[in-house]
Amino acid sequence: MAQVLIRELRPETLQALKRRARKRNRSLQQEMKRVLEAAAATELAGAEEIADRTYKRLQRRGLPQQDSGELQAEDRLR
Repeated sequence: MAQVLIRELRPETLQALKRRARKRNRSLQQEMKRVLEAAAATELAGAEEIADRTYKRLQRRGLPQQDSGELQAEDRLR
């Protein structure tokens, strides 16, 4: 598993994370890991939402889209 070093973190930020970890009965490392994972998941969820809206908009305009995985599989069979 990867490791990350964060330099020059403001002392107030560190104290806030420590308080947050204590409230949740977690170590600072566990809390920071959860915060980072939640931030990454939120970003991914936003991207999926945008992709879904784009797909639906193209469908309404009569521009059907194919699954790229299906296209790749077909290409491999050639």
